[in-house]
Amino acid sequence: MSIEITPQTFFDIFVLCLSWQWNPVSSRHMWTTVDKVVRILNGLGIITDQQKEILYKNKVLQQLFLRKSSHPPGHDYSAHLVLPSPSLIVIGYDFAKDMNRLRLLRDYRIYLTARGKQYAQSIESQYAKVITAEKYHEEIKRQGELEDGAKAAVMSKYRDRVEEET
Repeated sequence: MSIEITPQTFFDIFVLCLSWQWNPVSSRHMWTTVDKVVRILNGLGIITDQQKEILYKNKVLQQLFLRKSSHPPGHDYSAHLVLPSPSLIVIGYDFAKDMNRLRLLRDYRIYLTARGKQYAQSIESQYAKVITAEKYHEEIKRQGELEDGAKAAVMSKYRDRVEEET
């Protein structure tokens, strides 16, 4: 099934995807990046290459993510600070630097709160014809995890590309 990707539908699908990998016991599984979710959605055919390119610079979507988020004090993104947040998501970034709106939808870590998990559960049936947890996890496996050495090289190139584009 195809769906029109509006800022709100993308945000909803992003929160769903984040909730399917969410594990509040492991801080590593409490966050993801928009770029990772977009890559998976693109692999599933939910987002086209053309949509992917303009998505990152969409000011309405950037503002939506900022409105639905909060930021814990300091750089502590541990579960005891993130989970009780009143917002749906927490965006992790260096407070010493200004928020870079061009990187917000690329590589900033976005954490799911307990309220965000409840929200995801409430909208899951609404998007069941478009994406399910099973499809999401199958696509992650299909794309495969790179070996540590290869992953480091890819991440280095990715960071360089993001710096050039932002």
